[in-house]
Amino acid sequence: MLGRFPQTLLPAIFALVTWLSSASADVTFLVTSDSHYDAFENEDRNERDRVTIERMNRITGIRWPEQLGGDLIAQPRGVAVLGDVIDDGDRMKKGKNQSELQFRSFVADFGLDGTDGRLKYQVFEGWGNHDGPPIGKERFGFSFQSQLKKRNKLRLQKGLIAKVSENGLHYSWDWGTVHFVQLNLYPGNTPHPKTRYSAAYHDPQHSLDFLKADLGADVGKSGRPAAVGAGLPAGQSRTAFTPRLYPGHPRNRAGGNHHRLG
Repeated sequence: MLGRFPQTLLPAIFALVTWLSSASADVTFLVTSDSHYDAFENEDRNERDRVTIERMNRITGIRWPEQLGGDLIAQPRGVAVLGDVIDDGDRMKKGKNQSELQFRSFVADFGLDGTDGRLKYQVFEGWGNHDGPPIGKERFGFSFQSQLKKRNKLRLQKGLIAKVSENGLHYSWDWGTVHFVQLNLYPGNTPHPKTRYSAAYHDPQHSLDFLKADLGADVGKSGRPAAVGAGLPAGQSRTAFTPRLYPGHPRNRAGGNHHRLG
């Protein structure tokens, strides 16, 4: 999609290249979702994920469209991955934990801080409805959300993010004057009562409470830009969430789960 308010989203073959312009600085970053890493089956999609990463690594050799100035795309600050990182969040196959193997492939490719994987940028992933149930509700001993909590602790230690929710899952950070929030599944507090299947997999675990408190403390009515990321669009999440919590507050909302560009 193309547009300015005051930010621009550009589908760039593999993901979204996003440029947010504020009064004092431009911020360039990448957005993708639905990598659906697999093991024992459909492993061709893992190879497509690696092609995506290699193209992201070379993004600075691509120019913006002429209507956006035609300049080379600046070095991205990082990559936001908006859910469905792995394909089967709680499954055994061939006597092995398929979910854990899928997660290992993700970590090997995306790394964490831009130095420990194929990806040359920091990564900021969240869980989606494919990534498994809340901690303690998994059946086979592996929890994606438990791994996410560990990675969030590392992000805090490395100074990659500024704040993590009490449950260790949702988090936020700043790049320049722009504020970013990773809400994982979708903005909400509890599963919607009309969730048709796997309510545990669709539990947002108080991400909306975190968002309200976080924006209230770090954005408020300041007018600074904010970017909010979540796996499911508001229409699919059955929530009345709107990112425009403060009048006059420029915002950018990105979501996954569409399995298409644009």
